[in-house]
Amino acid sequence: MSTQMDHKQDKELLAYWEATPLWPLVDEHTTSIVNKSLFANFCPEVSFDRFGLFASYLARYADEIDRELAEQWLARNGASPKSWAWNWQTVQEMHYTDCPLYAQLPLKGSPPTAVKPGDVLTIKPALWGISIDIKQLIALGIRWWRKRAGKDH
Repeated sequence: MSTQMDHKQDKELLAYWEATPLWPLVDEHTTSIVNKSLFANFCPEVSFDRFGLFASYLARYADEIDRELAEQWLARNGASPKSWAWNWQTVQEMHYTDCPLYAQLPLKGSPPTAVKPGDVLTIKPALWGISIDIKQLIALGIRWWRKRAGKDH
């Protein structure tokens, strides 16, 4: 399938990422491979490097019968030879900018940190690289107003 990473480096990277707030808290969010046929919760960049598709979830056909039926349907309906459906039963496409972890990844050389509740401005893919959390901004405004109103009385 792919070249295996050096065991020592794998252990070091695992320890590093497990110590960050980016490590999945529940198994449902963990990247997993089942029987070399189902790839779940993958980074879209990794799946693109490996399979040529920006996707977070890929599942091969369950068996030859399903594959043959799909191939017949694709041929009858004039599917492009480049269609992912020739190799995959299901693909959940995802561009890296839509990846929930992408915006939280650190710049090179800085430690990983998650976006904290209460952050109004965050730097991530958005208009000019900055986004404003309107909900947080309103909440901050309300807290400021209540605090100010409490001091005036």
